[in-house]
Amino acid sequence: MTFNRFIDKAKKAAEEVRDSTTTAKILDQAQKAAHTAYDSAEKAMDFSREKASDALDAIFREINGLLPILHACGFIMADLKFAITVPPEFTMLIEHTGQGSTTLGQILAEKKVPLSKLQEMVLISLLKANELAVVTQRYGYVFGQYELELTLTPKVIIHLVSTRGRVEAPPALPPGA
Repeated sequence: MTFNRFIDKAKKAAEEVRDSTTTAKILDQAQKAAHTAYDSAEKAMDFSREKASDALDAIFREINGLLPILHACGFIMADLKFAITVPPEFTMLIEHTGQGSTTLGQILAEKKVPLSKLQEMVLISLLKANELAVVTQRYGYVFGQYELELTLTPKVIIHLVSTRGRVEAPPALPPGA
């Protein structure tokens, strides 16, 4: 019996949808919902543009403060990439140019230069990455570039360069091997 009542209600709803005034009401409500969604999306875009602009401004201030420190340690920032995502993503490409007037370890230990949390994180990441250089040098590779992705979970990607130059292709395998 409850199934029959369900069928009757479904038939009644179908008849109401066929009624032009009900359909017009549904279309009107759908149009209002679409306008509301569009207005909300537009406000969110304005908000995210403002946030992205603020984040970009803040990161440039942080990086500009970090450049002289990197230079003193024998590093340069070769490139900076900004990705508009949630949250925004910044990637610094850093190269080691040679011996600096100080080291990353000295800068962090002496604390003569006030560092922001981001600047300290960048220096610590470079220092930790350099600890692995001993291993790669045993196999004929040195660190060419450091790619630091400054996101919620920062990471360092190290581009290795062979100390033997470009490695030639290995000899071909004998036929049937």
